[in-house]
Amino acid sequence: MNTKLKAILYAPISVIATLITWLICPILPLFVEMKEVPWADEPRPMLKGWLVYLQTHDTDLDAGHRTGKYWVIDKSSRWQVYWSRARWIYRNPIYGLQHYILGCWVKEPFVKYYNKDEVTDILQSDGYFCWRNKFVLPVLGLKLKYKFGWKLFRYDKPCDIVNGRQRAMYVCSLMRDN
Repeated sequence: MNTKLKAILYAPISVIATLITWLICPILPLFVEMKEVPWADEPRPMLKGWLVYLQTHDTDLDAGHRTGKYWVIDKSSRWQVYWSRARWIYRNPIYGLQHYILGCWVKEPFVKYYNKDEVTDILQSDGYFCWRNKFVLPVLGLKLKYKFGWKLFRYDKPCDIVNGRQRAMYVCSLMRDN
């Protein structure tokens, strides 16, 4: 199937799955179990079963407070840990689905690190693409950015390279740009 057609067909799946995840993210931390993961030496908190597709594919549910994004003053407080996990899922919904189900394998290397302040680019690898741009909504003065296609760039070290090919996550997002 043509990659542009595939990207268009995946968009409603991505948007609907994101909206559903946002609606149910307050209850998702109730379905956590400690699992062995390839990027850590010890088991990490992950969503159970198929729910793992609703969270980030390359880190666990405690990444929000471990990295300082969401502070947890008292790690023995179940409420603080629970709320941090719910916010992490809300911030990073369906990464597992976009990576493992909607994602694709592309030749390495693609852009491993890039300038986050770059305004527009179209990246391509193996016929897969990513369009990124920033713009201002004139009426509200909001700065927005969008990404559409497959995430052929990384901020971090790749966690899955097989036979010189790397998994690229599908992305269809519109977000506020600070």
